[in-house]
Amino acid sequence: MRRIVFCASEDQVNMNPLRKIGYESVPGRTFCIDLKYNQAENQLDAIINGMQKTIPKFEGVAAGCTEMMSQLDEDRRIFFNDNLRIFCHYMYHLSKTLYHYVWAYKYQEDREVLVSKITPLKNRALQAK
Repeated sequence: MRRIVFCASEDQVNMNPLRKIGYESVPGRTFCIDLKYNQAENQLDAIINGMQKTIPKFEGVAAGCTEMMSQLDEDRRIFFNDNLRIFCHYMYHLSKTLYHYVWAYKYQEDREVLVSKITPLKNRALQAK
């Protein structure tokens, strides 16, 4: 069975995408994941649980922005779109991408689960782009 491997610039392969990042401006601040708040026993489950709560919120805000934009005067739509609406949609798709990525990483040994998450991961990443 082929494994997905996450590599860093180190000599050893590092399978943990949540590893300590040496170039952080404030050490330990890249990933502040609260296991208790996210009702999880590990970082992966915390991200999955957190994204399940976050994704619908971003989706709602993005949909609200789209609806609101149509109610704005024509001369104000470009500013609203460029400074709020697009970023809300971006965060929605980025959150979905993260959710599918972490799910695929967690279940990488189960090819069926992995494949079922890779396609949505690719699609969301392209939509976020």
